[in-house]
Amino acid sequence: MKTADADIHLETRAEIFRVAKRCAPCLDTLGAITFLANPASEQQRRAWIEATWQPLVSVSLRKSQTLCRHPHTSLITVDRELDERLAGPLAKSSRAAGLRLASSSRAPAGETRFSNYIQTVLHGESPGHFAVVFGARAGLFDIPPHITSAALLFLEMRAARLQDLWPAIEDCLSFSPEPLIKLQAV
Repeated sequence: MKTADADIHLETRAEIFRVAKRCAPCLDTLGAITFLANPASEQQRRAWIEATWQPLVSVSLRKSQTLCRHPHTSLITVDRELDERLAGPLAKSSRAAGLRLASSSRAPAGETRFSNYIQTVLHGESPGHFAVVFGARAGLFDIPPHITSAALLFLEMRAARLQDLWPAIEDCLSFSPEPLIKLQAV
């Protein structure tokens, strides 16, 4: 028998997927972003959460979501701050995914600041990290921060087997400052 809680969890998962698709229309062709390990491995996931998600990616995501309607130089600053702290293959894959997203993104009508930022990414004047481009798009669509975080985590963890995906996302969210979203029926 299906419970009301199960329906809520399914609706939340569907909303996370809708946001991921809306903010990253290129998700079908998107490669790895910053999580380059096995999502089912709690040890690898925790290492990523502590070294990358919590101090770098989630912070840049929140900042870019908040600054999306400020002058485009604000987003460039967030982008460069992340670029200074994210290194090696993680930085390279994040920039590649961000460039793919920027290439497939159009600014909503009248959003010249975001459009200007996208142009700096496309011209190589800003690193274009995925979290920054994604966060700014989410901000333009007025998506709540906790859903934005869950959607980005969905994109990071999407290589997981279905039975591992939602528990992995929920585990990562438990380390985020946003309210915890329950994705599974208890």
